[in-house]
Amino acid sequence: MYFFEREGWKIRTESPAQRAEREANTRKELGDKAYRQLTEPALPDEDKKWGVHNRVEVTPVDAHALYRFNDTFIDVRGAPLEEKRGLMTFLFLVFGVGLGGGMADLAIEAVNRDFFVDAEIAKVSDKLAVLLMCVVVVGYLFFIYKFLLPFARTEIFTQRHIIVRFNRKTRQVYIHRPKFAGGLVVMPWEHTYAGINPDLPDASVIGESLIVAWPAELSGAGYDESAFLGEPMDGNLQVMGLWEYIRRYMEEGPDAVPKPKRLRPLFPWPWASIRAVLNFMAPVWRRGGQAYALLFGLVLSPLMLLHAVCHWLSLLLCWPVRWPKEIAQAGQPGKPVPKLTVAEDFGEPIASYLRANTLADQKQLERLQRRAARRLARRQQREAAKAAAAEQDTEH
Repeated sequence: MYFFEREGWKIRTESPAQRAEREANTRKELGDKAYRQLTEPALPDEDKKWGVHNRVEVTPVDAHALYRFNDTFIDVRGAPLEEKRGLMTFLFLVFGVGLGGGMADLAIEAVNRDFFVDAEIAKVSDKLAVLLMCVVVVGYLFFIYKFLLPFARTEIFTQRHIIVRFNRKTRQVYIHRPKFAGGLVVMPWEHTYAGINPDLPDASVIGESLIVAWPAELSGAGYDESAFLGEPMDGNLQVMGLWEYIRRYMEEGPDAVPKPKRLRPLFPWPWASIRAVLNFMAPVWRRGGQAYALLFGLVLSPLMLLHAVCHWLSLLLCWPVRWPKEIAQAGQPGKPVPKLTVAEDFGEPIASYLRANTLADQKQLERLQRRAARRLARRQQREAAKAAAAEQDTEH
């Protein structure tokens, strides 16, 4: 499911008027206090960037996130909600194909009967009723096309996977997404940063993915870019381990990391869908909750089976990822190095909106960080005053 990616791209390419309206509506719905907490940045002493030259002291693991592994590149899963796909497929098949198709079939049959086969004996009222039914059916099908299909296309009638390719020979990263989620972009490896924090408890990151980002001021793209890598992780150690795996592969070569025991399948095998549905119980199973996981799975087995079937159908209704020839051959002897993506590659007005929103985000972040720094300074002053008071009490 690429709903998250679609909405993220929609926000990054909205006009200044749309952005102002969205922020005003969000502030109104949440209230000023909740809105400030939502947009509050990390305190300066807690905010550290982990770049490609910052080694993380953790065992590198592939975290079952790789589609391909060779001497030139690795292909990594780039969609955080792959396990969730199936819901939109179910809704589209039931309400779009099933109900919509059934209504259209009844309407066609009624028109054929009252206007052609039995046209001479059909009453005027019957014909008017059939025409009214046709209007209702057309309206319903328009609703499906206008509102349900765009949501359904986040997991069907689109590319089967989002893949992030790390090419160690060209020192570039290629992100292959559907056009409605930003399309294909080329980012520089040298300015890749990982959203990790070694100080976090292992269990606090269960279910999250590895985030990598390319800040606009460093990448030269003119806008901020990011990607979510891997399936929902089993903890902070696995998140950091995947980043260190990618980093060592790119910096030191394929011999610096263990070869993956099992690659993710690109073909839509049905058992891959079953595994995806069961994946949410993996953290509980690995932490000694086998009995609870088995009981939970037994109770929900009918829903899980339906989910697995819809998940598999969603994969079947998509096409495989096709890389452009320039990127597919990148890194081979004599082949050109692909051009890095810049905002202008998306054309106007998207390019202007990307740059404007990135600039607005940077200004907002700087403003919030100054506020956070002042808050930190006040907290340190209070702690220093308390320490001084405690020292005076001790002397007396």
